[in-house]
Amino acid sequence: MLGPNDADVALTLNKLAELYTVANRAGEAEKLWKRVIQIWDTALGPEHPGLASALNNLGTLYLKQGRTDEAEGHFQRALAIQQRAFGAEHPDTARMMFNLAGVYEKRGQYRESEELYYRVLAILEKKLGSENLDVAGTCNTLARVYFAEGRYTEAEPLYLRALAIQEKILGDGHSNVATTLFNYADLLSKMHKNAEARSSRNRARQIAYQVAQDRSTQHTISYQDLQERR
Repeated sequence: MLGPNDADVALTLNKLAELYTVANRAGEAEKLWKRVIQIWDTALGPEHPGLASALNNLGTLYLKQGRTDEAEGHFQRALAIQQRAFGAEHPDTARMMFNLAGVYEKRGQYRESEELYYRVLAILEKKLGSENLDVAGTCNTLARVYFAEGRYTEAEPLYLRALAIQEKILGDGHSNVATTLFNYADLLSKMHKNAEARSSRNRARQIAYQVAQDRSTQHTISYQDLQERR
């Protein structure tokens, strides 16, 4: 029989914490992740990748709550474990580095966040290729940092690159494409390219509308199918 401090028990607690997070029960999720970290630190050891994952999860929760100091500490520890376990250029290492960069971005420490985001981008391009959705996401985030700094001409090619990757992989009617188009439209407005901004925003709205319609139709079909099965 498993004891309360068994590593497998912590695995179940970790999954439950994820469910609590989705259900916006952050306080309960925090308590569970703290317990998971304590168990895995003892049962698996302080250098285990599973511990890094739990630290990263709790850090992400803290970041969403604006508790940047606590988030930073958890991300830094998770990143150090990940680097020692898999190396500095592993994609999972890059993803944890991305989260640490998010702390600096949230604080308005844009230079620090920019430096880390570019390191993430370099790792992802090297390991996953230049046309990858994680690459697109990092380009989007870098563009957002430049936008916040008022560096609009540097943000534009990053948005365009992200858009090109998303359209190629996901198709030009995907909701992620709409999100990038909305962000790009905001940038174009700041650059006083009003006609292009309207065009980008209108296209984004059309995609968003179609996605909503498709989801509504799918929901209706699923409901009708359920009724027919009864």
